[in-house]
Amino acid sequence: MIEETDTQAQLFPGQSLASWEKPEDDDSIHTIHPSQCVAWAGNARHAQEFCPRRSAELIDSIAREGQRMPIIVRRSSEGAGHYEIIAGMRRHAAVGLLLAKGLDVQLKARIISVDDEEAWRISEAENAGRQDVTPLQRARSWAWAMERFHLGRQDRLAAAVGKDVATVSRTLSLLNVPQEILDVLLDPEAMSINFASKLQARLSDDTQREAALTRAKQIRELELRLAGPKLLEELFLATEQLNAQTIFDLDDVLEIAKVRLTRKADRTLSLRVKPLTQDLTKRERTALLRSIEKALSSALDS
Repeated sequence: MIEETDTQAQLFPGQSLASWEKPEDDDSIHTIHPSQCVAWAGNARHAQEFCPRRSAELIDSIAREGQRMPIIVRRSSEGAGHYEIIAGMRRHAAVGLLLAKGLDVQLKARIISVDDEEAWRISEAENAGRQDVTPLQRARSWAWAMERFHLGRQDRLAAAVGKDVATVSRTLSLLNVPQEILDVLLDPEAMSINFASKLQARLSDDTQREAALTRAKQIRELELRLAGPKLLEELFLATEQLNAQTIFDLDDVLEIAKVRLTRKADRTLSLRVKPLTQDLTKRERTALLRSIEKALSSALDS
């Protein structure tokens, strides 16, 4: 009998581990409890927080028809009754969510005995064709495997995943995006390779890198997050503009308003606010006023 902990009871109220089968043999399908599983470090999704909205179709399918495809796990070094998820993180999370809601569903799992390298190959094979695995998730998994199994060499990793070295290099470049920029990106987990490539090309210039990171800090102070294309535009204002005048723009994801403060050659200041197209929320009003205040303060101090 598997011992039920207080934490497990809180996560899955009304579900007793005593009613779940305790697997004894490997390489076969069993019913196990979601709370017995943890993400394996080599799994592409191990660092991702489960999003019910993005997985609504999967959740509905399991609720109606049950779990069709078992997850793949291996026994954990923590001891009996503990498993590491090699493949099937979303299915595991979906079943756990439905159980927490009181639905009568079961988590099916195939238990296998494999080492880390073989586990990674299985995980990579399952996720290779999935469009819902983001480039950033894939980059984390590839980087993990490259250091452990491929001597840190991109060419060896490329051969293992069946990709050319250029594709591998561009994917891994996602991991080099500075945290300051991730902090103001609207959805870091959905960051595209195209965004990262354009960003890295501009950041290779020390002057542009310094300016971009400074700009990112300003955007963060306004508590804003911008989509990739808009963020690139905001991070790299034209050099001639920066040399000619001091400009402070506020352009929220919701397109609220734009504030532009210009210092003219005769040292007079010109403050313009783009006409508002909608009523502002409290958060937007605060951001707008802070932008104006920051622009004026900087101009008066210079």
